[in-house]
This record gives sequence, C-alpha cells and structure tokens, in this order.
Amino acid sequence: MKKAETVETLATIEEVVTAAPQKVVIGNAKFAIVSYVVDGFKHISKRSITVPLSYQVGDTIKIRYNKNDPTKIKRIR
Repeated sequence: MKKAETVETLATIEEVVTAAPQKVVIGNAKFAIVSYVVDGFKHISKRSITVPLSYQVGDTIKIRYNKNDPTKIKRIR
C-alpha cells in the first residue's frame, strides 16, 4: 500500500495467538486480529497482523487502512 492511499487510525486487539508457547522469547511471534472503525462502521481484520509479544487483548495499536478498501490494513511500527 502506498502511504498516500491510506489513512491512519487506532485499532483494538480482539484476539492474539503466539507461534510458540509464550515462555519462548527468541524466535517467537505474536499475531493479532484487530477491530477498527471507518466512517462509523466497525471492521474486524480478516487476517492477523504481527504485534510485539508484550501486546494483549484490549490494547490499542496504530494501523493504516486503504482508503478504497478499508479491509486492507497494516500496522504502523
């Protein structure tokens, strides 16, 4: 996605999954399903996005979504 075609917003983490048990830190990854509001309509991501291991359900993160297709998102690092 090109930055000019996207809009920044806040998303709430709805669900998280780790690739390995949470006690494993090196080489582990955490994935989240997020919800966000665009023009008064609540979207829930169809695909998970990578988040830091410390993030939990209920945390908010910054994302960018495509103006023409709000279902396409990416996390702002």
